[in-house]
Amino acid sequence: MVELLGWLGILLFIATLARFVLRCLRWSNAARATIRRYHHILAVASFVILTVHGIFALFEETIWQWGKAMRHQGELLTGLISWLVLLALVSLSTTAAKKGLLSRKHGWLVGLLVVAVFIHIT
Repeated sequence: MVELLGWLGILLFIATLARFVLRCLRWSNAARATIRRYHHILAVASFVILTVHGIFALFEETIWQWGKAMRHQGELLTGLISWLVLLALVSLSTTAAKKGLLSRKHGWLVGLLVVAVFIHIT
């Protein structure tokens, strides 16, 4: 269940990045408009799924054993760092969307998140 949620969260995260990829590839405006419409929903869904993934990973075996943290401390630390970057990214983006401001900081956070998730997966 934990791995299923993790991979589902990664797929949603990749779908969220499709907006950037389509812009770099200079695809048609119709495809970009469709992705733009669902970009925030995909980002929040990815955040929720990956949060549930982390909670299940911590408490999978039995309650309060911290998901075998003695064997997987590296995965626990990188997962926590990735989740904190994702939390900062989602909170920054939602406040910017409410104010109607486009922030370039969220692009840098996405780059940091991609690196953190790559380290977490490998």
